[in-house]
Amino acid sequence: FQSCNGTPDQQEAAKAWDGRTLSDRFGLHYKDVRRRLEGLPGANECCKYQFVDMKPLAAKEGKKVDKGKPAAKASDKPAKRVSKKEAAAAAAAKEAAPKEVKEPEPEKPEEQAPATVYRTEGPHIGERARRYIYNGSDQMVDVVDGVIDGWLPVEDQGDDLYISEETKAPAALWRIRYDDTAFGSEDLEEPEVKEAMALVLGPLPEKLVAKHERRLERLAAKKARLEEKKAER
Repeated sequence: FQSCNGTPDQQEAAKAWDGRTLSDRFGLHYKDVRRRLEGLPGANECCKYQFVDMKPLAAKEGKKVDKGKPAAKASDKPAKRVSKKEAAAAAAAKEAAPKEVKEPEPEKPEEQAPATVYRTEGPHIGERARRYIYNGSDQMVDVVDGVIDGWLPVEDQGDDLYISEETKAPAALWRIRYDDTAFGSEDLEEPEVKEAMALVLGPLPEKLVAKHERRLERLAAKKARLEEKKAER
């Protein structure tokens, strides 16, 4: 290393270069240092590697620095090696440590729109009504009967006004509750309600008579079972 063609300071510092010093300084295994140095093509190439700090901290404090023995730094200490056994023990201890469990925040209930309130008194309330059911080919396939049990005038609709498809103006609605609960209920405008009320008074199409009678029998049997259960209570 003394033959290094560097600056005077580098040449002076090179006098202290040896495998042990570099091993302690950079935290490398002694054999690894020698392997790296022996792989360099010559002393001049060594000067490119600034192994020695040319401005040690001691110089800033006004102390005399022995250039042959560079001041050691805390960061220059060899890294502590951890065995596989110690690493496994540390991982097991971390896994066994109680983990903080955060309780989920309670979900806020969804705001539901207020239910529509129908009037139970008014025109057509309590009247029987009938509706025919058509398939996609506009063929009549069924008939259902029900009772008009609700009325929703325009003044009760608030901001959610129903606009008639025929008149393009706000219109009142009547609710038909069907006898067969499988069909639920339906809201109709007044012209449709009057038509449904008129159908009850007319004859059924012949192809729907048997189907309608079977439905009436089934509904009557269901009503009888419910009355028996009420009587048992």
